[in-house]
Amino acid sequence: MTIRTLHEASSGYHDNDDQFPTGSQQEHPTALPTSMAWMPLEGAAQLWATFAGTFLTYPAFTVTSEVFSALSLEAGALRQYNHACHSRLNGDDLHARAACEQVIHDLQDAFSQWMSALYWLERLASDQRHPLGEDEHASLRSLFTQATEQLQRVGVLTQQVQEACVLCYQQHGMLKHEEEG
Repeated sequence: MTIRTLHEASSGYHDNDDQFPTGSQQEHPTALPTSMAWMPLEGAAQLWATFAGTFLTYPAFTVTSEVFSALSLEAGALRQYNHACHSRLNGDDLHARAACEQVIHDLQDAFSQWMSALYWLERLASDQRHPLGEDEHASLRSLFTQATEQLQRVGVLTQQVQEACVLCYQQHGMLKHEEEG
C-alpha cells in the first residue's frame, strides 16, 4: 500500500449521514429511539487497515490498535442496543435498562479510544526519528480529520443513548411502578 492509496482511501471515506437501523428496529417500533448516529463501520475499518499497512512504526501501530478497539466497542454497543430494543419490545424493562447502561459504557470507552488515537496520530506526525514526507503529512491530516469526525459522532451517539436510557427510566422505572401500585 502506498501513501497515495491511503490518501485516496481517506478522501473517499465519509461518515454516512443516514442512520444504521437494524432489522428489529425497522420491523418493531419501540420506546427506544432508532434514529441515532449509528453507522456501518466497514468503511472506517478498511480505511484504518490501509493506514496500518502504510505506516509501520510504533506510534502507527498504536493508532491502529486504538482505532480498532474503538470500532470493536461501537460494534458491541450496537449489538447491546439491539438487545435493549428487543428486551423493551418484550416488556422486559429491567434488562432493557441494563443493556442501555452497557451501551453507554461501551460508547464512553470507544470515545476514549478515539481520543487516544488522535494523541498517537499527533505523535506519529511529530516523530523526529522517522520524519515524514509531504504526502505522508497530507495523509495524516486527512486521517486526523476522519478520527475527529468519528470522535464527535461517537460523542453524539453516547448522548443520544443516554437520553434514551433516561427516557426508559422515566417511562418504566421504579417510581412509575410505585405510582401505579
